[in-house]
Amino acid sequence: MTQQHSQSKEIGGQHYTVMMLDPLLAEDLLVTVVNVIGPSLGIAAGVVATDSAGGTPMDNRATPAAVEGAISSFCHQVTKERMREVIALLTPVTTVEINGKTPALDNIFSEHFRGRLGKLNEWLVFAIKVQLGDFFDSAAPGIGEGLRLVRDAASPSRSSQSTTDAPPE
Repeated sequence: MTQQHSQSKEIGGQHYTVMMLDPLLAEDLLVTVVNVIGPSLGIAAGVVATDSAGGTPMDNRATPAAVEGAISSFCHQVTKERMREVIALLTPVTTVEINGKTPALDNIFSEHFRGRLGKLNEWLVFAIKVQLGDFFDSAAPGIGEGLRLVRDAASPSRSSQSTTDAPPE
C-alpha cells in the first residue's frame, strides 16, 4: 500500500498509521457512523428550522434543551455492539510504532489500550476521519444546503410570502 493510502498521527507519544479500508468495508463503516450521528443531526436540523421560524438570533438557537437532546440521542445510538464493530474494522488497518516495530493494532489492542481509554477514543476518532474524511468533505456543502432548505421552509417570511403572492380570487 502506498503512502497516499494511509495517514499517520502521534497520539499519547505513540505513532499510529491508518491505511484505507477496502471500499465496501468503508461503506459499512459509513453506514454505522451515519446511524450513530444521524438522529443527532436531525435534532440539530429541527433546532435550525424551529429557531428560524421563531426569528431567534443564530447565536442563541442552541438552547440547553436542544443540546441535551442532541447529546442524549448521540449517546443512545452509541452501543457496545457498534463500538466493537467499528473497532474490529479499524484495528487491522492500523499499525502503531513501538520500540522500532510496527505491529498491527489488532494483534496488540487489549494490552496496548488497557487503562488508556482516552487514547483509544482519540485513535478511534482519528481512524474514522482517515476513512470517511473524504466523504464528509464532499458531503458538507450538500448537508449545509439541506439545512438551509429546512430553515428556509420553516421561515415565517417564506410562508407569508407564498400567501401574499397568490393571485387574487
